[in-house]
Amino acid sequence: MVFSISTTTVIGAVSRKRASTRTVQDGFTLAELLVVVTTIAILASILLPALSKAKATTKRASCTSNLRQVGLAIRMYADDHRDSSPSLPQPNPFGGKVQVFYKELVKGYVGLIGLSSANDKVFACPADAVYHKEPGQDFSSYRFNGPDYGYFLANVRSPAKAVLVGELTAFIGNSWHAPQIQNLSNALNTVTFVDGHVSYVRIFREGSNEPRWSEPPASYDYQWLWSR
Repeated sequence: MVFSISTTTVIGAVSRKRASTRTVQDGFTLAELLVVVTTIAILASILLPALSKAKATTKRASCTSNLRQVGLAIRMYADDHRDSSPSLPQPNPFGGKVQVFYKELVKGYVGLIGLSSANDKVFACPADAVYHKEPGQDFSSYRFNGPDYGYFLANVRSPAKAVLVGELTAFIGNSWHAPQIQNLSNALNTVTFVDGHVSYVRIFREGSNEPRWSEPPASYDYQWLWSR
């Protein structure tokens, strides 16, 4: 028996083989694409939490730096006012308490002039997306812990534990850096103390009261009262 194979058949077979070879060499099969996509997803699940944590750490470091500068500004104000803490003039032109509008008295010491605004970076914690944009908070993330009247800083009994200025959430509850949904006790906040140091501390909360109205147990690293 004699078989006849035409030239056209041979050429066609060779062409199909070359085309098949190019498909393997020049592209990816579905299985290979799935492997690539899966690998990217695994890497993302590993890297994204680390990047998120690094970003949060950077924000807290910036907040720490801000509070150190604000605390120093209050000390410089006191140096210029016979060691007295900030107290608002009477009649009060700001329409609020010194715990908020102390900023108007000390902002010049950190190089700010003119009207307060959300662009006052020293008073804006990067983790705060709300309060430093509000006029009612004098465009500040930080609240002053002093009394309404001028208080001699030299008379503060425990300057290393007495809070001078802190993140607003330390006073009203919760935390920008480690938000809590249910149990708001022991929320972590950054505060600066009368002696000048800054620390990231647990804030005591009793029941539904704002933390500012509850003096913490002795085991905590801060206190609200200056006379204690």
